[in-house]
Amino acid sequence: MSPRTEPMSDHTRAVAEAFSGHRFREAYDHLDPDVLWVNIGGPRFAGKEAVVEACEGTLTGLATTATAFTRPTVSRAGCRRTSPCGP
Repeated sequence: MSPRTEPMSDHTRAVAEAFSGHRFREAYDHLDPDVLWVNIGGPRFAGKEAVVEACEGTLTGLATTATAFTRPTVSRAGCRRTSPCGP
C-alpha cells in the first residue's frame, strides 16, 4: 500500500484530529475493523477491538494528566509510515 497523495477530506481530517488529540471516542465509529495502529518505539495494535482497548487504557491513564497541544499535526490517512510520511 502506497501513501495517499490526494488531499485529505475535511471529514477524514476531523476524525484524524480527534484521534490525535486523544478524543478517541469520536473516532471509534470510523475505524476500519482491520485497523493497524503502529506506535513508533512502542506496541502495535491490530484490529478495531485492540485499538479501542488501547485507547480506553490511555484515556484511563490520562484522566489524571494535563496535556497541552500547542501544534497539532495530522498525517495523511493511508500513510504506512508516521515519520516522515509521504513525499
